[in-house]
Formats: sequence, C-alpha cells, structure tokens
Amino acid sequence: MVRVRPDGGRLPFVEPPLVRSDALDESYITLLEKALNLESEAVIEGRRTDNGPG
Repeated sequence: MVRVRPDGGRLPFVEPPLVRSDALDESYITLLEKALNLESEAVIEGRRTDNGPG
C-alpha cells in the first residue's frame, strides 16, 4: 500500500522500500524499443525496478 496525502493541488506519497533493481539485457531492451517504436539512440539505459507488493 502507498500512503497518499493531499497537499493543495498535489498528491505526494511515500514509496515503499526498493525490493529489486537490476539492468535489463540488450535483447530485452531491443524488444521494448521495437514495441514502443523507439530509435535505439533514444534509450540511455534499461532497468527493472520493483518496490510494489509481492
């Protein structure tokens, strides 16, 4: 669960602790580039992060 606290016109929240973060391999990045119709020069780095519930 993520706690959201109204603050004027914003909705700030505290993110849960990071569970996992690692680099994506080039073959997966290539698949994502094709799926999103991106040029390879537009992608600087690919990372997988997980800070959500299991």
